[in-house]
Amino acid sequence: MRQFLETGAIKEIAATVPDLFLIDGTELSIVLRTGNPLLTTGALALIGVPPGDGTTVKKNTHGEPVYWVRKGKILIISTHKDEVDAIL
Repeated sequence: MRQFLETGAIKEIAATVPDLFLIDGTELSIVLRTGNPLLTTGALALIGVPPGDGTTVKKNTHGEPVYWVRKGKILIISTHKDEVDAIL
């Protein structure tokens, strides 16, 4: 994680959960403030998240949706759409 932060692609990271009981299946959201746009766009392109503002939905290894939302320098990654909406 430290190496990733040192590249300048990401400046800050915050994690949120809808409740304090972390069990298998708990919804998780990560909010990132991006830094170097070229590094960020390049890294996200590797996993199929296009450049520019918008929402991309990818499937995880269990076939469940993962939401990738880009809005300016903010990137939100979440396992639940309602959590994304609450963050926005």
